[in-house]
Amino acid sequence: PLFDRAISGTYPSGSTFKIVTATAGLETGKITESTTIDDPGILIIGPYKFPNWLYLRNGGTQGTLNVVSAIQKSNDIFFYKTGEAVGVAGLVSWAKKFGLAQKLGIDLPGEATGSLPVRSDWYLGDTYHLAIGQGDLLVTPLQVNRWTSVIANGGKICRPHLIGDTNCKDLGISKKTLDLVKQ
Repeated sequence: PLFDRAISGTYPSGSTFKIVTATAGLETGKITESTTIDDPGILIIGPYKFPNWLYLRNGGTQGTLNVVSAIQKSNDIFFYKTGEAVGVAGLVSWAKKFGLAQKLGIDLPGEATGSLPVRSDWYLGDTYHLAIGQGDLLVTPLQVNRWTSVIANGGKICRPHLIGDTNCKDLGISKKTLDLVKQ
């Protein structure tokens, strides 16, 4: 009962990380508002299978998706392919901009940093997992709140606090990207 999970517990973020992947794809130009990807339900790379959650549930697919519909439907296939286009270095770079793998500086003791991938033996499937918030990614609930608030705050990242003034900086995310992710 004395373990503050909000700032000290680290967990896979799951689909909430798709906000970071979408932003990385849009800001690097790897995807645009008009980019579409057809969801076949599953991607197969050699002996490895990377399904969409709906395919796992009942064999379903979600058709042709753009970034807005992919976020709305939480489509894994769209984000696997976006992560592949951005690459692990691009995903990690944008994750760091959003405050991952570092203490956020909240005025409470015991804050954890979480973790991002640092391995040298990296495979495409690892990128797929990272792009949907799984694999070598651990975050605190406060970090999830912070990257979500970046979109809500118009691209500004703020240091969380209990007491004191708000300290924010602009990440330079375009209005177009912010509007698409908000949709």
